[in-house]
Amino acid sequence: MNEIRRVYRRNLPHLQSLNAFLFCTFRLKGSLPRNILEALIKEREREFKSISNEGIMDGPRCRSFKQEIRKRLFIKWDEALNNHDHGPIWLKQPAIAELVCESIEHRHPEQYELLCYTVMPNHVHMIFRHFREDLAVHKILGGLKQYTGTRANRILNRTGSAFWQDESFDHVIRDGYLNKTIEYVLNNPIAFKHINHWQEWAYSWLSPAHSPTG
Repeated sequence: MNEIRRVYRRNLPHLQSLNAFLFCTFRLKGSLPRNILEALIKEREREFKSISNEGIMDGPRCRSFKQEIRKRLFIKWDEALNNHDHGPIWLKQPAIAELVCESIEHRHPEQYELLCYTVMPNHVHMIFRHFREDLAVHKILGGLKQYTGTRANRILNRTGSAFWQDESFDHVIRDGYLNKTIEYVLNNPIAFKHINHWQEWAYSWLSPAHSPTG
């Protein structure tokens, strides 16, 4: 069984899980308005409180309910990002999107086993297997974001401003859900009417070791 440890940075959980597949998402700084973020946080608190009110305090059942709540709220959060009617959409620029794609692929297979990714106008989804005990997930993502953010700011002639939002979100993919999660990542552009098939999106990638979807 994979060892899964939960560590916290800036009050968000990050999963340190050897040989598990992780679904990770990170976004541009300022890509979501405060009112949407606050509404999602309040909704999560209400949902968690309802579990407590029902007397489900701990154990597998409680964790399962909370996982389902987080999944529903993540989809709402991702939909808000895909509407991209607030904040920057720098990843829509080919030079910057290509920089991010190349940087994600460059770290495979030294830092992780990369399965797939999609670079959207204001955020990135990726799935990889974490196998380095000496290299924590937040270090992997932090290094990737620092490198790409610095170089993207040079392209944009920006100085003194953060490119990426500080926090990234990472979730261990449960057994039996890997293919479904890969489809979600690759079909992200399709869901919001950018393209008709995932392979038409220039900034998506799927490992040859995995069968194409849809």
